[in-house]
Amino acid sequence: MAIGIETPGQFAELAGILRKRKWQILLPIAFCLALAAVAVVFIPKKYEITTTVELRDRTIAQDANTRTLNTTSTSREITNAENHIKHFKRIREVIEKSGWADYELLGANDQREYIENIRDNLNVIVRTKVKDSGSTFMDITFLCTDPKRGETFLHDLSRLWVDEVVDRERKALSMEERKLSEAVKNAFADWTAKSSDALDIVRQGDFSPIVLDSKKEGSATDPEFESLNSQRTELEKVKAQLAGAKQGKVALEKELLKTPEDVLDEVKTQGLDLSAEIVKKETDILMKRTEQLKFTSRHIQYQKLQEDIESLEDQIAQYKAAQRSSEIIQETKPNPVRKELLAQLDLINVEIEKHQGRVTTLEESIEQAENKLTAKSELREQLYRAIEERDRLQVKHSELDEAHRAKKLQLDALSDEFGQPYEFVQEAVAPDSPSEPQPALILAIGFIVGLLLGVGSSVIAEFARDGYRTAADLSRSMNLPVLGVVQRIQTRRERAARALRRTVVGLSSAVLLIAIIGFTYLYTQRPEVLPVEWVEQLDQLRTRLQ
Repeated sequence: MAIGIETPGQFAELAGILRKRKWQILLPIAFCLALAAVAVVFIPKKYEITTTVELRDRTIAQDANTRTLNTTSTSREITNAENHIKHFKRIREVIEKSGWADYELLGANDQREYIENIRDNLNVIVRTKVKDSGSTFMDITFLCTDPKRGETFLHDLSRLWVDEVVDRERKALSMEERKLSEAVKNAFADWTAKSSDALDIVRQGDFSPIVLDSKKEGSATDPEFESLNSQRTELEKVKAQLAGAKQGKVALEKELLKTPEDVLDEVKTQGLDLSAEIVKKETDILMKRTEQLKFTSRHIQYQKLQEDIESLEDQIAQYKAAQRSSEIIQETKPNPVRKELLAQLDLINVEIEKHQGRVTTLEESIEQAENKLTAKSELREQLYRAIEERDRLQVKHSELDEAHRAKKLQLDALSDEFGQPYEFVQEAVAPDSPSEPQPALILAIGFIVGLLLGVGSSVIAEFARDGYRTAADLSRSMNLPVLGVVQRIQTRRERAARALRRTVVGLSSAVLLIAIIGFTYLYTQRPEVLPVEWVEQLDQLRTRLQ
């Protein structure tokens, strides 16, 4: 009867393979651990030395009476600090000044490689500020095999960088201050010269000195211009009075034409006698015409008086018509109204002549003033341009003077012993124990690499063979019952050959491990035993690893 074979799980199958090939796994682990131990001993021990620099945000007031602040240019150096500190020439200067023997014995190409190696071991970290204001901190780290020499190197390098940065800013500020000082002098000279030119134009054109403090729009403040405007205003006023007088003369002349030369002296009639009323009305007309002379023909009061005069004239005509209808006996005499009108006409003629004379005088004066102002217009334009240029130069001088005072304040603050923007808050001190290499990490990596190599090689060797390895493989691939399993039969000769092969592999592995560990011990403890060429090659290799 067939017997069913139980198929083991994959984990159990893998565990069986690992147990069967345990030496194939242990040997890679042993070799990797040995190589890791050699690496721990062979890799040069490096000490991490750190110094911390604080950059204070220095702000300087431009003036004692203002709150406007300027930040020094040193704060901009912090962004390029890494490139400046790791500058090739600066590192070479510090090394040559310190007189490192191992560096001086090298050739030119090797010295360059030596410095590049030091640059790789330098690290600069600028800490991010929490706020926009406050100090900025920067850590400068150096990995080296000689802690004392590393302390000195990092100390000298960091201070050389700070001194050069501050000195470079001091020189730049000094040069800018000198340039600004010269610019201020030139601007003051230009401003003084242009002010003198404007004053000469004022004297040449006989202008008022007040125009030097006025803009072009303020030309009305010129006394001559004001006098011209006053004369023009008076001329318009006199012309208006002359026109009114002429209109009054025309009205009087019209009235004279209507007024008879003789009037009745005594009237005897059997009918109605209206001569007294006519005389009264004519007197009223004369008074109204006299009052009418006070206004122009366009004035509303003039029109009203004219209507009253016309009404009185109609009444006089009616009175005269009524008298003509009656029988009249009269005597004539010179008309007193006409005499009064002639007197008023003489007065108006005198007034017209007076106004005409005043108009002629004003027109001649205005013409002379306009000719004088026209002749001075070119000088006035030159004066305005000179004043504008003077004001522009004055503003330029003020701006340059303010910039010069601000720059001088910055230079004085930087030259002060308390004006240094950099401060070393942590000196370069080497730690007691090296930071590289880390033995535990290297051994752990060696163990993991050896374990992966051993397990991987075992699994590959087991599954890379042709044929069925176990009854479980046969049972999984065929639907046939397994009656039984016959183990592989090994002869005595095969068992002896297998034992010999394992012995040779074990002994050779042990000898190789002992050789690796022994060579490492001799190199580190007794290098004189080894050949000189080997030691030099290894020393060069360790130097490249530094």
